[in-house]
Amino acid sequence: MTKKNEKFPIKLNVITAIIGLLGAIFLIIISKENMRSKVYEYATIEISDSVTGNIYGQRLIKNNDHFSVEYFNSENNSLAEDFFKVVGKEIYSAAAHAAQDRSYTELNYMTQTDTDHILIINKERISLRDLCGRNTHITLYISKAARSEQ
Repeated sequence: MTKKNEKFPIKLNVITAIIGLLGAIFLIIISKENMRSKVYEYATIEISDSVTGNIYGQRLIKNNDHFSVEYFNSENNSLAEDFFKVVGKEIYSAAAHAAQDRSYTELNYMTQTDTDHILIINKERISLRDLCGRNTHITLYISKAARSEQ
């Protein structure tokens, strides 16, 4: 009888340890799923000189929001507009004819002497020619993404 009583506390300790281990694994799985499913709330679009890296400006945009760049298309002799969507630290083409999986780490434009490029974010119209100068090669990219407004 003594041997059975001695084994019982060991079995109980093993069962308790297994339950504790399973609970820890469960918590790790849940926290990893939460980390994966959490999408950045905000992103910062940075406007910089493509050659020097000089930063001309930054704009905060909500994740999954759209922005666009309006410009004069000299080939068609008409206004054109490129539409994009921010997802985390990626920029996706939001044009109806574009492939949904097309993503960019940066967008490159050149401001012109006689025509302008207008960056439209959150209904704000930003003249890239006024901000960056004429005949400037500029890059738009997501410099950081955050879970809350900074």
